[in-house]
Amino acid sequence: MKRTQETISKFYSLVRIKWLVMFLVTLWVAISAFTHISSIEDKYFWSEIVIWSAAWFGINFFIEIAFRFAAKQQTALQKSNKELERQSARQEALLRLSTELATMLKKEVVCEKVIHALHEVLGYEMLGIFFLDEATGERVLCGSMGWPNVPPDFRLPAGKGISERAILEGKLHYTPDVSLESEYFGGYKGSEVDLPLRAQDRTYGLLVVERAEPNAFDSNDLDVLDVVAHLTSIALDDAYQIDKINRLAITDSLTGIYNRHQLFEMGRREVHRSQRYHYPFSIIMLDIDHFKKVNDTYGHRIGDQVLAGLAERVSSLVRAIDIFARYGGEEFVLLLPDTRLSIAVKTAERLHMKILNSPIQTDAGPISITASLGVTELTDSTPSLTDLIDSADKNMYTAKSEGRNRIVAR
Repeated sequence: MKRTQETISKFYSLVRIKWLVMFLVTLWVAISAFTHISSIEDKYFWSEIVIWSAAWFGINFFIEIAFRFAAKQQTALQKSNKELERQSARQEALLRLSTELATMLKKEVVCEKVIHALHEVLGYEMLGIFFLDEATGERVLCGSMGWPNVPPDFRLPAGKGISERAILEGKLHYTPDVSLESEYFGGYKGSEVDLPLRAQDRTYGLLVVERAEPNAFDSNDLDVLDVVAHLTSIALDDAYQIDKINRLAITDSLTGIYNRHQLFEMGRREVHRSQRYHYPFSIIMLDIDHFKKVNDTYGHRIGDQVLAGLAERVSSLVRAIDIFARYGGEEFVLLLPDTRLSIAVKTAERLHMKILNSPIQTDAGPISITASLGVTELTDSTPSLTDLIDSADKNMYTAKSEGRNRIVAR
């Protein structure tokens, strides 16, 4: 390309020299004609020479103009073709991205794919995707490219920064020069585009794209990024709906913990693992004492709040590997992998004291409850999950028959 430009430059230098020579020759002919006229014959002779010289000069002049006009048209056409090729490549990339996102059902996978497409295919070098933390309102970084000083767990505070404008307005927000914005705290200079990731009246996050130079995004960039944000929003909404369906299939809608079906699905695998590798395995079953009295006194709506409150208290004490589920009614089961009976009893004691000493806040005021707990361990006499649950259930009813508000372990 550089060699071609040098050749063109040399060519135009030669053209300029040619025109200078032609002009000087024509001028010399004209001067000679008027200084050497001595007769009528000389006058006609030199007049014809001047006319033909001028005609020759004029014809070459117009040919040169036509040539230059054609060259400019060709250059403009080449630029137009390159722009068309660039737009066509972007459209193909967006079509591929749309097709690929339609098959992705996890938001982390969607995030990774969009960042790859924007960076590797569309050529954007500084960008990041943030997901909305519904609990805190913060924007949590999911993934980024070209931000070496940004930690992977970076959070955008709620209500701060220029990107907040895109969230509030619900549409693309372009900042041509971030150095002029007092609310910008990204640490970079240049321009920034913020796009909310929003679908079905729900905001899932934010797409941020930056460039190091001010005014670096044109209308084509903004159109492309707007399309990418729209495709990403649809994919995130699909992932959210699928995740919601999956969670509804495995969780209890009232308490948010695992339901009975999921308890048996996960519990059988844990029992099998414990038997195969000879790991200890224990189980706790608990039942709220006199729960019928709560419903009769306050109504089922308050009773539901008591169930949810108990589930929340127990969940705060269990480990990540434990499996806590609602077994039915006011009965709950806690599976304890890699746990011997003696340790399971200590866990049951902590749960018992937590329930006993933590009144549950309801719309009818704080309500104190107690619970009866049965604890058992995986042995040869209880070789299956069903046998374990039956054993723990018997221990729990023994605790009730002995006066309730206690723990029985055998």
